[in-house]
Amino acid sequence: MFTNNEIVYHIIIAFGLAARKSSSLCQVFIFAYRYLTIAFPERTSKINRKWVFAFCACLHVVYISAFFAAYANVIGFYDEYPFGGKPPKKKEIMCSNSNVWLRDTWNIFFTAFTFTSAGVIVGFSLLLVHHFHKMVHLYNEQTLKMHRKFLRYLIIITAIPVTCGLLPHSISALNDVFLPHYALEIVMGTYIMIYIDSTLFFVVCIFAFAPYRQAVARMRFVITALPILCAIWPQVVGGIQNALFPHIMTRMNSSLGQVFIFPYRYLTIAFPERTSKINRKWVFAFCACLHVMYIIAFFAAYANVIGFYDEYPFGGKPPKKKEIMCSNSNVWLRDTWNIFFTAFTFTSAGVIVGFSLLLVHHFHKMVHLYNEQTLKMHRKFLRYLIVITAVPVACGLLPHAISALNNMFFPRYALEIVIGTIVMIYIDSTLFFVVCIFAFAPYRQAVARMRCAAFAKSNVISVPSISVSL
Repeated sequence: MFTNNEIVYHIIIAFGLAARKSSSLCQVFIFAYRYLTIAFPERTSKINRKWVFAFCACLHVVYISAFFAAYANVIGFYDEYPFGGKPPKKKEIMCSNSNVWLRDTWNIFFTAFTFTSAGVIVGFSLLLVHHFHKMVHLYNEQTLKMHRKFLRYLIIITAIPVTCGLLPHSISALNDVFLPHYALEIVMGTYIMIYIDSTLFFVVCIFAFAPYRQAVARMRFVITALPILCAIWPQVVGGIQNALFPHIMTRMNSSLGQVFIFPYRYLTIAFPERTSKINRKWVFAFCACLHVMYIIAFFAAYANVIGFYDEYPFGGKPPKKKEIMCSNSNVWLRDTWNIFFTAFTFTSAGVIVGFSLLLVHHFHKMVHLYNEQTLKMHRKFLRYLIVITAVPVACGLLPHAISALNNMFFPRYALEIVIGTIVMIYIDSTLFFVVCIFAFAPYRQAVARMRCAAFAKSNVISVPSISVSL
């Protein structure tokens, strides 16, 4: 367990497993739908899609409800467990329901579902491969090349989810039935496999398909995610404190970068004549100096805030090493640095939101000068501005401020709050990406083009007697 609070631990595990199971159910729908659309386009075109979506949504709701009900019956708590002799240490085991029959019934049910999902995914993939091979004599050379690319893509999107997603869950459930003594280790291994699922899929696609490599080359901002990836790995392997330092430093440095970007955007749009006269080299040099000074200050602060377990002056019997997160025993020094970085965080958020509002005010002030087309562009830009302001502030700056304030007033819960902060930071980029796809048509079109480009230059496969939009 990575927290001493059993409820927090089980909530994290339950929501992670529910998300993975729901994703597996989605893949079952997707693979079946892909095969039917390509093999029987005339029949599937007659189906009312609204009813299909409603049916799939109902299945998701029923399945997730069943999963939470099952998890509530499978888990057990350390204080309520009827140990036969001397109980083991709390953090060395993962308790399940003492009713073996009930626990094993639910585990077997979800194992059967997992194998069924894997069977459906692999089965419909093989059916699609068989369909393409059956139609291969109708292909010309160009279409045959597209066919091979699609089959390669099909192998990847079949193999990785089954290997990294479904199989670890099955192993974990079967282990709980036959070898419950190793439940905690197996669950941790399952979670690591699930975490690397998307990353592995992303990396394999980059190496396997030229359009993905080209897209990554165009997306230069991906480089900014590398420090965060470097922070994730030591946390998974070695514990939270190992990852905390590079993680916070990267986030704070990124916040400082955003503080520069938002004023620059406002000044460039509102006062283009004045900003054009500024020597940009001096501006870049000034920003770089601020970054260097801030990193040095952060190193000094972190060295003064942290504490080590072996050096901490505990008043009585010390708690277990993995149950706490030590900070400097000098409360005044620790709180001074926490107040400084909390003030910086709120100042950064204020600058970001403030210059966004100034830009909105500038657009509204100039609205009478716009024609209809420019007004439409203005509304789109404002929507984009809301997204790029709200997501970094909500998922990046505020969790850090909450974490710093918690360390000052409620240090007992520091470990749990830090875990929550790290989770919020990790979903920052993902949430921004998802919101942009839903909010802006160009993002949706770009994602659609990247998907289709994996196996064709066009988004339509045309062969005699069959024409299918992918």
